Amino acid sequence: MNDDQAAERRLVTRLEELEGELLTLRREFSEEHRRQARLPEGDFQILRVAVCDDLFGIPIDSVREIVRYAMLTRVTDVPSVVAGAVNVRGDVYAVIEARKRFGYPPLRPGYRTCIVLTESNGRTAGLVVDRVLDVVSVSRDALSEPTGALASAHCVAAISTIDDEMVQVLDLALMLDVREWGAVTRALSERPEHAAEGFPPDSDWDGGAG
Repeated sequence: MNDDQAAERRLVTRLEELEGELLTLRREFSEEHRRQARLPEGDFQILRVAVCDDLFGIPIDSVREIVRYAMLTRVTDVPSVVAGAVNVRGDVYAVIEARKRFGYPPLRPGYRTCIVLTESNGRTAGLVVDRVLDVVSVSRDALSEPTGALASAHCVAAISTIDDEMVQVLDLALMLDVREWGAVTRALSERPEHAAEGFPPDSDWDGGAG
């Protein structure tokens, strides 16, 4: 790495630190506004998905596509919740394991396991979920602020009750923090030829559709 590259890396790192500090200030001064700021105004639709025994909602405007679970390319130097990367028609997505992100026990992927490909706030990612259920409408006025243990889950923007069941509406941009997103971006950009393959060597693969 030459001096210019080193200086650029230091600048990127510092910018990420400043963005993280700004995000912390926003959380401290306006938690409720921060949680719901990125959700659509008025009535909107969510994709309901199941992870373990809980239900989550992904704003439908953030959903690009739903694909069956497939072999993932291993990517190093990324957060532990990132299971790998997948190539879908030339677009490479970092894939986040929802069970691990939300603290549930691991489960071998089965025939119902899906990857929801998303884009939010300029960031793309895949989210591994146990099941995709349906698309439902929710009213912004009917959303409530997360409380108790859910209040510490910064990627949960709001709570909705649908058919007497609680649904946690996600803010996808906050599935990872600023530094984690930066690590993912660097890892994929530094290994384009590997991630673009979409399938790892057999020795690097520890699971698949069951």
